Amino acid sequence: MLNLNTFKMGIVTCALAVMGMLATHAPVKAVVLVGPNSIANLGGVNLQSQPSLRGVTVASVTREFRTKFNYAGKIVIWSGVLRNQVVRETATGKLAFYYQITSVSSNTNNITGLFTFMGAQSAPHLQGSLDVNWRSDMNGTVNPSTAQNAFGSYILFSLQPTQLAPGQTSRWFYIRTNAVNFAMNDTAQLQNSFDPISVYGPAP
Repeated sequence: MLNLNTFKMGIVTCALAVMGMLATHAPVKAVVLVGPNSIANLGGVNLQSQPSLRGVTVASVTREFRTKFNYAGKIVIWSGVLRNQVVRETATGKLAFYYQITSVSSNTNNITGLFTFMGAQSAPHLQGSLDVNWRSDMNGTVNPSTAQNAFGSYILFSLQPTQLAPGQTSRWFYIRTNAVNFAMNDTAQLQNSFDPISVYGPAP
């Protein structure tokens, strides 16, 4: 026969188990940039916690590039790879734009961030709310910590304080939009660099 204390412990254990199950399956809220200069902290997300991300990749491009950028007042040369994907989400038919950066092992400096959505055709899509984050269920090791809607004209994904070191690859990070069309009409650019890289962006 169970005594009262054992019975109470059983109730507590069951309650904690139920709470744990609810927490595991609780939906994750979108991380939204609302207006110009808004900043959002990025905690990462996956398909299990945010099923609305599910979709089909409709376009992708890989850019190997070499650029110059200003590092502590000195001009340095940096080589890397930028991957860009366009995903049409199943539930809405709207487009999300994904990015991933790789720093070649011969580089001597870290990367602190990436700008994107810098093209003129993309600007109207920055005036509303944009969902931004990084994917914990995709490959890569270094994730952006914040995203900023800078002046309503581009998005800055900051890799600080961790930074992307030579030989490392970032996590995939994304911008979800209301766009249903896309084109090779946008640019991305490393923070403090001088050379834009052609990528896909929203189109009218």
